Amino acid sequence: MARPTGGAGAVEPAVTVVDDPVPETVREFSDAVGIVLAVLGVTLTLLLASFAHGTTTGLAQDVKGLEGVLRQFVIVPAAILERVVALVLPLAVLAELVVRRETRQAVSSLVAGVLGVVVCSAVVALLRRAGPADLVLGLSVVRDGSPELSVPVSLAMVAALLTAAGPRSRRRSVAWSWRAVWVTVGILLVTAQAALLGAALALLLGRGVGLAVRYVVGVPTGRAYGEELVGALRRAGFRPVRITRCPGAGHRRYALTTEDGRELEMTVLDSDRQVAALLSRLWEAVRVREVGAPPLSARETAEHLVALTALVREAGARMPAVRAVTVARDSTVLVQDRPGGAAQLSQLAPVQITDEVLRLVWQELRRVHRCGVAHRRLSSGSVLVELTGPDPGVWFTRWESGSIAASELVRRADLAQMLTLLAVRVGTDRALRSARESLTPDELAGLVPLLQPVALPRATREELRGRRELLAELRSAVVGPGGDAAAAEPVQLVRLGGRQAFTATAATVAVVVVLTTVNLDDISAALTAGDWRWSVAAFLLGLTTFAGVAATYVALAPKPVPFGRAVLVQVAASFVALAAPALVGHAGINVRMFTRQGIDTARALAAVGLVQVSQFVVTVLLLVVLAVLSGASTAPIPTTSPATLLTLAAVVGAAGAALLVRPLREWLARKVLPVVRQTWPLVVTLVSHPRRLALTVLGNVVTSLGWILALYCSLAAFGTHLSAIQVALVYFAGNAAGSVVPTPGGIGSIDVAMIAGLTAVGVGPGVAVSATVVFRVVTFWVQIPLGWVALRHLMRRNAV
Repeated sequence: MARPTGGAGAVEPAVTVVDDPVPETVREFSDAVGIVLAVLGVTLTLLLASFAHGTTTGLAQDVKGLEGVLRQFVIVPAAILERVVALVLPLAVLAELVVRRETRQAVSSLVAGVLGVVVCSAVVALLRRAGPADLVLGLSVVRDGSPELSVPVSLAMVAALLTAAGPRSRRRSVAWSWRAVWVTVGILLVTAQAALLGAALALLLGRGVGLAVRYVVGVPTGRAYGEELVGALRRAGFRPVRITRCPGAGHRRYALTTEDGRELEMTVLDSDRQVAALLSRLWEAVRVREVGAPPLSARETAEHLVALTALVREAGARMPAVRAVTVARDSTVLVQDRPGGAAQLSQLAPVQITDEVLRLVWQELRRVHRCGVAHRRLSSGSVLVELTGPDPGVWFTRWESGSIAASELVRRADLAQMLTLLAVRVGTDRALRSARESLTPDELAGLVPLLQPVALPRATREELRGRRELLAELRSAVVGPGGDAAAAEPVQLVRLGGRQAFTATAATVAVVVVLTTVNLDDISAALTAGDWRWSVAAFLLGLTTFAGVAATYVALAPKPVPFGRAVLVQVAASFVALAAPALVGHAGINVRMFTRQGIDTARALAAVGLVQVSQFVVTVLLLVVLAVLSGASTAPIPTTSPATLLTLAAVVGAAGAALLVRPLREWLARKVLPVVRQTWPLVVTLVSHPRRLALTVLGNVVTSLGWILALYCSLAAFGTHLSAIQVALVYFAGNAAGSVVPTPGGIGSIDVAMIAGLTAVGVGPGVAVSATVVFRVVTFWVQIPLGWVALRHLMRRNAV
């Protein structure tokens, strides 16, 4: 679509803007961020009201103490002021919108105000009906000696309407309305008409609702288009005749032709898009090492580009010169030279990328690095090749993410990006040959650890889809057949990756679980009442289970696994258990241990499954042996009721009938047979190696006896002694409950099941509770810090 600006009789030349549609409204990313922040603010306010209401109430009382002093200055009663503000401010804002003929904005603001009332009223009603006492008290004011819930709905309505009306910088009525709101809030607080956290909750709810309406409906764009861009160019001294929008993501780019025939490029930096770019760069700075702080605004981005361009051009590199920087509405306009006849690397066929072009690419990049600048986003779209003249020329563009005073690691990352990019475009052999001609052997070897996806820009990663082996081929080709394999391992660039995120999440879950479930008074009472020597013995017996489980995994590992590392992994699993259901976290970290030893995932899963099967088989045999040795025929072992047998028969019958359905049989075959095929060779190997079989049995026996004897010692600490089979049944019943009810670490389910089991075999309720508390403290809670230390050690060694 083409449209002219100006007219035939105008002094300025007519301008044609091609393919640049102007959106009526836009959804600003900053509104989405604001919604998230409002939700977090509401959550924090509710938490403060619940857990810190004493502090906030004291602060409110301090503020209320000024009431007597300020009352003589407050002429209008606070209640009347609140109603006036709730009526006058919305009418003033809506009137301005109507006068400006912004009907759509006026309607959306009115809708936001209504929704603010609805949402805040619903929250207040929910708090009154089902809110915890501490939470309601934190949001209340004291009137006539009794607390009264105070969340001003009118504040939520006004906040929602003003937010949806737009930023205060564009509308005077919105600006002074917000000032009036803050004054009103202050008066309500000092006159005890509203609670501090209640007012904060109302404002945050209104703010969130207003932002949600703005994001759904959209807001009038503040970006410069068409005539506004033309006016900005004319103010900068250019006489444009044609502006053509260039395709591509990111910042808006235009090909600009002036009246005197100059071919320029115009980059438009929009303030609303800068928020998304800022968050992306901040996340990258947190996640990846050696990333500088991003510019905070579109204008700062433009200033950064100007300084960077000056440095690069001073070094003799071919970079388009910046001719002007100007502003139009909320957009910053950057005008640069445009290489005539240059095409992006992605637009060229491999035969057009000659050896001379490859040499020039490396030459230009070396010049850029000599002045301490790094590009950081080298892709097929940021490398231009000029083939129209007698000699080819290479240009680097799109420097928005460039770094000044870049570190050695960032410059090496640039070289790695270029090597990968050229390998994608012309093949591995030609790319490596050109790199060897331009880089020293040490420089080329230094690129190998950086040939990994995280070091590449998104555009290059997308080009690598379906060619995942390319990076491995490049690393192997650079190292060579006789090179050091360790040198080809990728360097750790990610500061906050999947493993770090898992550790942080697990630690957070652990803290929350400890704070919300541990009753320190009960634990202290139990430990004080019992004999501490038996408690120490139970703790030491619990530690022996780590060696027993590790021995089982070492025995059943498809490849040799160091015993010490296996023990540390089991210790680390005691911490991981807090963030995953019983057995799930334990199995996952052991699979990770196997894969780090070079075992493929399928065989690792099969080995872990075989470990669990062996534990079940040995446990059943151990129970039989204990029953025989302890003469358990008279032990009060619960019997199976007829109802249970009938239920079991019904389940088995239903399963058998379901297997008659062919699709179900085929689905089960697809799921089960691969696991059987992977597990069966391990079973055959185990049976054919008596030493491994003996180690498996020994490890499982040590594990089971360690837990059973630890529970026995916990009971003995209170002078209670049961037979081995009784203790074993109680422990395994509790452990089974932890597996059936998937709570982190089996918290709650194991404790309740063990207390019930101990009571069933004749232990008094008080002793049952105390013994269970001691057992769980010394075999679970105390092991958590040890597990955290072990996990950190294993992660530093890249062992899990």
